[in-house]
Amino acid sequence: MKMIYLLFLLPVLLLGSKTLSDPYQSPSSPWNDLDSGSVVRLKSELEVTEDFLLPAGTRFVVENHQILSPPSIAILNLHIESCGREIASREVPLVILDEIIGFEMSRNCRIALYLELSDYYQESLFELEPQ
Repeated sequence: MKMIYLLFLLPVLLLGSKTLSDPYQSPSSPWNDLDSGSVVRLKSELEVTEDFLLPAGTRFVVENHQILSPPSIAILNLHIESCGREIASREVPLVILDEIIGFEMSRNCRIALYLELSDYYQESLFELEPQ
């Protein structure tokens, strides 16, 4: 009986109870893990321009992503899940940011993120929402 209990307890000790209770819980997700239809949350605030800031926790729905080669760029298309009227009417032309090549937003909160392909498998700005 002790052996069966030990076999059950071993994964909990090795992986931690947080991992077993929520397999999607992670500090961040790589860009390539952000599948179409996934809901993601911005890990920290993102200053796009001097007068446009996306706060931490902003939720997005991933629409799709594609890879262009050449020029070795990945494009991730998302939209803001709860888009207020003020943001929905706003457009942001292509802006170069630190962690990503470019950020572009069209009306109705459609966002395109342009990444260097070498960064596509690295940590993203988002964390996956549990399903």
